[in-house]
Amino acid sequence: MKNSNDIDYIYEKLSSLYPNYANKKPKAKIYSKAYTSLIGVMLSAQSQDKRTAIACRQLFSLANTPEDMLKLTQEEVIEAIRPAGLFNAKSKNILATSKMLLEEFNGRVPHTQKELMTLPRRI
Repeated sequence: MKNSNDIDYIYEKLSSLYPNYANKKPKAKIYSKAYTSLIGVMLSAQSQDKRTAIACRQLFSLANTPEDMLKLTQEEVIEAIRPAGLFNAKSKNILATSKMLLEEFNGRVPHTQKELMTLPRRI
């Protein structure tokens, strides 16, 4: 996972290659844990950044690991992520993803090619 220094370096290099697009770096929140980054990306679908940030803050105050997420009911997840919209589908997917991560990857987000190749085709 890239840290903020890596990301700044990448944008600096891209800005020098494409000066017309300089200073276009998005103000996205990069989470320190792969799990919260994954869930944040799921919440961002069809949602404004500001609304996604609110939903992430509310959800991660309740649970920020797959284990803790599965302790929540779907209704609790829905209430937390409501600002991001599409909360019924997103809540189901967040819970299903958390369950899959626990059952198939010991609660870790897969990041190697070998791990990713073991993912079921349904995703």
